[in-house]
Formats: sequence, structure tokens, C-alpha cells
Amino acid sequence: MTARKNEGVLGVFTDGHKSVEAVRKLKEEGYAGQIHIFAAVPPHGMLEEFDVYKSSVRLFTLIGGLTGCVAGFVLCIGLALTWDLMVGGKMPAAIPPYVVIAFELTILFGALATLTGLFLNTKLGPTALHPAYDPRFSEDSVGVFVNCTREKMSSVEGTLRAIGAEEVRVEYA
Repeated sequence: MTARKNEGVLGVFTDGHKSVEAVRKLKEEGYAGQIHIFAAVPPHGMLEEFDVYKSSVRLFTLIGGLTGCVAGFVLCIGLALTWDLMVGGKMPAAIPPYVVIAFELTILFGALATLTGLFLNTKLGPTALHPAYDPRFSEDSVGVFVNCTREKMSSVEGTLRAIGAEEVRVEYA
């Protein structure tokens, strides 16, 4: 029998180190894909317990920066060749004077691409909170929610209490 989506046990921790220890213990017991964390800022060591992937926003930044650099040089060299500008007896398409403009466009395009990547990847907008969420998790507490069946709830509850949860609640869908 599988657990319902919002059915499980919630442990409330005021000590971040104990919440990390609880997650480690629960992973050892076989609840690796069923653990949800509620915290304003994850405690030190918590992200290592989860397989946190690297964001694709950095790819947006790289592509935007390279596009800006190429656009800066193309713009400057193209305008110099179009207007046949001769400055100080130098070639119209001399690279060094245009590095500054290419650098500025690299920063501009990279920043705009980063913002675009953030908006696309974060899916900003109103979202529904998890039913087990408590406003204390936005302040100083950490919530560890384990999605499990009713048969395993007493085992999870015992584990959370043994590690030092301040409060343990059983949540039913």
C-alpha cells in the first residue's frame, strides 16, 4: 500500500543539527525519496543529504554573456567599416578600442539572460503551501515531513522523537 500525497509524520526541530541528523537516520531507514524539509534557510549540511542538482540558470548566463561579447565586437567593427572611420591612422577594425564596449555588452546580456533564466526556472507565481507547513518554519524552526503509510507512521514518529524533535504530529490527507 502506498502513502497518500500529504499523509505522513511531521517533526518540528528548533536545532538545525538535529534536523540534519534526523534526515540522515530516516534515509538509513529507507525513506530517502519521501522526506520534505520546511525551513527559511536550510541548516548546514542539509543540502548534502539531498541530491540537489545544479541549476540551468548558469547556462543562460553563459549564452547571454557570449552573445553580448560577440554582439559588442560585431556592432563596433560593423559600424567602423560601414562609416569608414579612420582614427589616428589605424585600421577601421582595430580590436583593442572595442574591448570596452564588448565587455559592457557581455555584462548587460549576461545579466538579462540570467534574469530570464531565473523567471523561467523558478516558475514564479502563487503556489499552494503543503498542508503540513507551519508558519514557524519561516522563522527559526525546521520541519521534517516524511510521507509514509499509516503502518510506518509509528516507526517514523519514534525516530523523530528519539533524535530530539520538539513536536511530532501525524498528518492525514
